[in-house]
Amino acid sequence: MHTVVPGDKNTVPDGLIVEEAQNRGVGVFSPDLFFDHLVNNYRMAEQLYGEKLLRLITGYSGAYLERNLRLPEFKKVLKQQLTDNIQKLEDTGMLDKDGKITAEGFSIGALAVVLEELNMPAGTGLQETHKGKTAGKIGERDDTRTYHRGDTYRDINVRKTISQLIKHGKTAITPQDLIISTRKHTGTVNIIYALDSSASMKGTKLHACRRAGIALAYRALQRKDKVGIIIFGERVKDAVAPTTDFSILAEKMMHMTATRQTNFVDMIQHASELLTNQTGQKHVLILSDALPTSGTDPKEDAKRVIANAHSQGITFSLIGVKLNTEGLDLARHLVELGGGKLYQVNDAGEVKGMVLEEYERITSNAHL
Repeated sequence: MHTVVPGDKNTVPDGLIVEEAQNRGVGVFSPDLFFDHLVNNYRMAEQLYGEKLLRLITGYSGAYLERNLRLPEFKKVLKQQLTDNIQKLEDTGMLDKDGKITAEGFSIGALAVVLEELNMPAGTGLQETHKGKTAGKIGERDDTRTYHRGDTYRDINVRKTISQLIKHGKTAITPQDLIISTRKHTGTVNIIYALDSSASMKGTKLHACRRAGIALAYRALQRKDKVGIIIFGERVKDAVAPTTDFSILAEKMMHMTATRQTNFVDMIQHASELLTNQTGQKHVLILSDALPTSGTDPKEDAKRVIANAHSQGITFSLIGVKLNTEGLDLARHLVELGGGKLYQVNDAGEVKGMVLEEYERITSNAHL
């Protein structure tokens, strides 16, 4: 996988400005607006824009800004710095004349994220620490392991199960005694990353979820699998059918911003449509921090459509970010109906690891 990197040495930091603006829901870059917010109340400005975006757009750390904003001479320098930096983004085509991010800006932002992830130590960014064998629910029998909930009876290795029972002198069989044959992966895995972009999914959460999606796409495409994306809030805002085009996936994730409600039904139905004509394993990984809120009976509607999609051969897993008790209860029902797995995440920094763990699970059929 090769990418042409623009020659400007500032491409990466400039691209990260775009990413962080999307994380914070900043739609327009105005030097006057940034300056007024900073001078009037730094703490409020930091809550609005985040320390990282302020550092990238001004060139100063949060501590330095807060310490010097009362000085008249620094205010003058700061205003000029903001004007010059935002003008530079316009001159390079990343912003239009109204200060809005352009298509080129989103492309550079996506590239910057990928480059930063590639430069991280192995195992923390896009680089894998190791490559295990791939297996799936289709193909010839390969290896064996103990039974896990969700395994199909056709994969029980009767001979080895009986052999183990005799060896241990058992006369009764329990699920824990079953030996399962894994299967060599001989077909494509189609995985859709369905990302909740409701209002609470902003800042560090949105940043972590975007990075996780890009890491998933990079790893899966290296292994010749296909990845699709659904970005949903009160409705499906953007969607890409399973593809091997990494640039499309990365750029779509760069466009993601937080909205209001959470509509699971629309997302699940859309995912089913995108997977209908795909061959191989079909899986949807939902990432959300809230209950479905859109519709007359959103919880029951979500259960109904996910059960229907599962009956058509699509499996569903869910990563819940700081879900409350009611949310966890519903999430358990949804993954049970969808034949998948539930992950609970309390720290946004754990999201990428969980996303990649789920990808490994569905491609290897190893239920972790």
